[in-house]
Amino acid sequence: MPPAQPGSFSSIPSRPNSGAGERKPPARHGTSAPRRRFPGRGGGRKSRPPRRGRTRLEHRHESRPRASSVIPPLSTDTVRVVPLGGVEEIGRNMTAVEIGNDIIILDCGFQFREDETPGIDYILPNTGYLEERRDKIRGLLISHGHLDHIGGIPYILDRIGNPTIYTRRLTGMMIKKRQEEFSHLPEIRVREVEKDEVIKLGNLTVRFFGVTHTVPDSMGIIIETPWGDVVFTGDIKLDHENGEPTEEEHQGFSVFHHRKVLALLMDSTNVWQPGWSISERTVYRTIEEIISRPSKGRLVIAMFASHLERLIRVVGVRCVQISRSRVN
Repeated sequence: MPPAQPGSFSSIPSRPNSGAGERKPPARHGTSAPRRRFPGRGGGRKSRPPRRGRTRLEHRHESRPRASSVIPPLSTDTVRVVPLGGVEEIGRNMTAVEIGNDIIILDCGFQFREDETPGIDYILPNTGYLEERRDKIRGLLISHGHLDHIGGIPYILDRIGNPTIYTRRLTGMMIKKRQEEFSHLPEIRVREVEKDEVIKLGNLTVRFFGVTHTVPDSMGIIIETPWGDVVFTGDIKLDHENGEPTEEEHQGFSVFHHRKVLALLMDSTNVWQPGWSISERTVYRTIEEIISRPSKGRLVIAMFASHLERLIRVVGVRCVQISRSRVN
């Protein structure tokens, strides 16, 4: 019998090697009839003859390679985009863009638990790729303040070397406020940026531009490369009138008229549904109409805590109505 190969394990069967005679049961004494064996029942050795040839079973055990070992080295003329979460799912948005010796991370969110995941509070992105390359990370860029884009920061940032966070003012305030719940963690560094600002991260040039969303200070990100721009919009909700983007939206995206875009990483939530989502402009008009109706009862309006502009509209409309009633 040949020896077992490396990486394999062997199991010894209970049947003797070929050529050996079958072991006979010990002689029975007394007058009782021999026990009958019925096919299909357990117990005892089967009546078939011993198997000839190789009887030692060898099972090849294939060790699964690490994720990093199957990823080819990054060549000098390559832009590598690594989705760590948020692709074909809602939540845990996180993407790494790697060029040369520099990695830029876009967003760091978590995914809320679902009915299929009892006992789990949050689901985090898979950061193994970044943990093995933490020395190449030049910064974490956050597009806006929703938890599916910032919720993973307290759990992930220290794993990947605690890089500086670049984001706009309101988003930075939301990140810092939430970080107060994790006082045992190392202090984070937040650098505020403005739309139209240009910064340098490693050998890469990064630009920002404003986008419309349900939370203020949302921004898009442009990473310049020798072959064109990698554009990341974050979550967007175009302001429009009957499907026609407003003049402000046209002006905001006019920055790309004279730029070469290599790749567009864009929010696609519910993209398969036809038509347009209701614009915030329409939502504001509806809120004002409802609040303005004469009523003697109490009006309860529910919204996400991050919908700050809607909250401002509700409070603003109510204050205006009270002021008018006093004047009259």
